[in-house]
Amino acid sequence: VITSGLTFSGTNILTANSLTIPAGNLDLPGNTTLTVPSLMVSGNLSLANNTAVSVDSMTVTGNLTLANAAVLQQRSAAALLINGYLVMQNGSKITHIANVTNKLSMVNLHVGGDLAVESGANVDVSGLGYSGGNAGLDGNGLGGGYGSSVNGGGGAGYGGMGGRGHGGTLGGISYGSISEPDDLGSGGGGSNNVSGGSGGGAINLVVVGTLTVNGALLAKGADGTTNNNYGGGGGSGGMIRITAGQLLGLGTIDAGGGAGGSGAQRGGGGGAGGRVGLYGNFMGTV
Repeated sequence: VITSGLTFSGTNILTANSLTIPAGNLDLPGNTTLTVPSLMVSGNLSLANNTAVSVDSMTVTGNLTLANAAVLQQRSAAALLINGYLVMQNGSKITHIANVTNKLSMVNLHVGGDLAVESGANVDVSGLGYSGGNAGLDGNGLGGGYGSSVNGGGGAGYGGMGGRGHGGTLGGISYGSISEPDDLGSGGGGSNNVSGGSGGGAINLVVVGTLTVNGALLAKGADGTTNNNYGGGGGSGGMIRITAGQLLGLGTIDAGGGAGGSGAQRGGGGGAGGRVGLYGNFMGTV
């Protein structure tokens, strides 16, 4: 527990069980890495250039600002709370750790003010959903593509069916709610000595004020791998769920599926797109 505001300088690598700032701000300079399960700041939190923060839980009573090349990584599915506004400047990123067979992590942000994703900034969880199948094995997740050691791997399903691999390997099934999406993208099936692409991860944004997206919200599936002769199936796109008082911007929202790996003998099937839910007032072109 730090009883007042805290400012670091120089290059810092910090690991702790918890960090609490009960009064004041936390300013992290460039080239700082902070890994902490629980972070609580009763003021503003600022991440300067090339700063990386990795948390399981976080509460910021004031505002959160991510400068150029700053990264905030979530290691759980719990809601990260920012009572004020959140600004993501050009080059900054918010993401989560990779999942494998279970849904353990996602980007889950609850913002009491406005959230601005500026041009060049992104919330990117592409390829961080259920993992692709290893050589010849099925992909993980409800819509995992089927694997084969003699044909191309099947693409993963989610918002639709995954594509068949060359030679007839089946793609994965469609699953999840159309109106209330809440799952990760699935992994593509593996093929002969190649693996399938992992599915897209999950983004849940709850913004009381205005969400402005001039950068990108990305939950794309990863492409299947290839050894030139055989290709694994593509991972399916993940989930993007937005609840906002108002949605503005000229940016990108993309939960597309990954391509099947190419193969001179047997290529993989493409992954299906994921699911996107928009709740609130939509004004603008995103």
